[in-house]
Amino acid sequence: VSMNQQDGVNTRLQNAKSSSVNFLNFVNFTKDKAGLASFNHLATLNQGLTSSKPAITSAINSLMASGQTNIGGGLKVGRKELVDNGGATKAMILLSDGAPNINAAGGICFGSFSLNNSCANYALNESNVTKLAGIKIFTIGLLNKSSPEGNLTETLLKQIASTPSNYFF
Repeated sequence: VSMNQQDGVNTRLQNAKSSSVNFLNFVNFTKDKAGLASFNHLATLNQGLTSSKPAITSAINSLMASGQTNIGGGLKVGRKELVDNGGATKAMILLSDGAPNINAAGGICFGSFSLNNSCANYALNESNVTKLAGIKIFTIGLLNKSSPEGNLTETLLKQIASTPSNYFF
């Protein structure tokens, strides 16, 4: 439940929520839609694509931190919604504060994170399927880059993004 850790005055989750809600100020809801998928042990579509800024804001503000970091599942759920209900131009923003620790079978990767463990491979595979579906991926890392895991996670998030320049720290 690393999103409950303090990051200055607020928790990481509070910072992620306020950044996400602020991002909505730049969305033109007269022609664009936004949706929200979250991931812990499971991945959930919290809000399908909508033109309603209040609906997506409410979904963001309702998020609670719990469980694991199922990045692969989050990519899969977001991709399904974009493919089924998205417009001609599709983009996904993936925000994470840590390494994936759930694999394709729903199992947990124990021990220190590795770029070639089953959890990283699941996230990379789902990102590749997402890119092949014509969806542009941007990633944001709320990471502790002074830790070895933080540096490896940053490398992974750059690989998940459509291009390394689509990764933001």
